[in-house]
Amino acid sequence: MQSTSRAALLVALMSLAAACSDSTDFVIEPDLVTDTVEVAAPLPQNAALPTALDVTGDGAGGVAGGRFPEFQDDAGRWDFLVRVQGGQLVLVPAGHAGINNSRAALTPPIEGETFASLREIPGQSTFVSDSAIAMHEGSVYAARSRETSTAFTVGCTQFAKFEPLEVDVAAGRLRIQIVTNQFCGDIRLVPLE
Repeated sequence: MQSTSRAALLVALMSLAAACSDSTDFVIEPDLVTDTVEVAAPLPQNAALPTALDVTGDGAGGVAGGRFPEFQDDAGRWDFLVRVQGGQLVLVPAGHAGINNSRAALTPPIEGETFASLREIPGQSTFVSDSAIAMHEGSVYAARSRETSTAFTVGCTQFAKFEPLEVDVAAGRLRIQIVTNQFCGDIRLVPLE
């Protein structure tokens, strides 16, 4: 009895996760969450601000957002460190910061796109995981999260788009707006029309 219930639940979840549409034209709306987050480089004046960014959905209608990688509760639960390098405020993918096997990556600024116009992530070959990416106000970036686990999935990667609203290199602070699709592997970044 219990194994039948589990099998039915597994079939239902696989049907939802398998594709965003099928031959009957049933289309699943992307599960988008939006937030504005402030993060900062680890400078003395920023002691109370998070120094890492988690682009995954928080399960409560927002983006997980700022993390403190040095705290036990946040250890490993972030995708990008915030740093000042070469006179620029940058995001450093977790893998480049020494976190082995992290899939977290982001694109350089996407030319010809606005935050509103970016409908889905660009090709996977545009993502960078082995170097820091400089943040520029008004530019649009796409991000791939590290793999996470939930009650129903293992190895879930979420995709997001973000735009820096304020980049203050002198203060080491970054304020960004983010839209994340909470569905594993779903590349869509806007609601269906």
